[in-house]
Amino acid sequence: MKRTKLLTLSLLSASLALAAHAAVTPLRPNNLATHVFQAQGRPLTLPSQAAPTAIVASYLRGKGQSDATVRSLRLKSESPAWRSSQHHLRMTQEVGGMAVYDSYVKATVNHRGQLVSVIANIAPVPASGVARASIDERAALAAAFRALKIPAGMPQVVGRNGETTSFAKGSLFLENPMVTKVAIPMSDATMSTGYLVETWRSIGNRLHETLVDGNGRVVEVVSRTNTDSYNVFAIDPEKSTQATVAG
Repeated sequence: MKRTKLLTLSLLSASLALAAHAAVTPLRPNNLATHVFQAQGRPLTLPSQAAPTAIVASYLRGKGQSDATVRSLRLKSESPAWRSSQHHLRMTQEVGGMAVYDSYVKATVNHRGQLVSVIANIAPVPASGVARASIDERAALAAAFRALKIPAGMPQVVGRNGETTSFAKGSLFLENPMVTKVAIPMSDATMSTGYLVETWRSIGNRLHETLVDGNGRVVEVVSRTNTDSYNVFAIDPEKSTQATVAG
């Protein structure tokens, strides 16, 4: 009887430990659901005189995105030919003054103000906001150094710009290492403060982006040296499909 109770308690403890671990695991980029909206050359919306960003926001609301999530979108870039041809724009998410890691919206609006296509890779914005990190930029940089096996002491801070802190490059790096505070979508639908660390080493010309969570754990390391690839439209969303090309 005692052995049965002990076994039951052990299994329960193990289950609770696994559940607790799963509850705080940051989503990796490919775990953010990417939604592609296009209608085989037909527009997704009626003609409009509204700004392209407003057209995209209205469409995403109609697809179930919350007001908070839509309001978190920020225009990053756009083609200048508004009202004369296809207008392409790219948006990112920002919550609590921080960029949401790996989030984006790519959209095309035609000269009549009709939405032609939308690719959305965004995270729902939680009502609770973004949880604070328990480490700072120095600790995040140290975690990245350990993960990349970079034999360096902690360099001095040489600048701050918004949420980005720059550190002295010394002789090991081609550019100053940069640590940017970001919001990381979590598997329990919350967001947590983390850090995106960029290091560009002189030896081997190795450029890496290392995502460190708010507890100092390395979540992901991405090599940006001769390995980048992007999904692009060769002509435009109405005339061609996406293809993968090297960066």
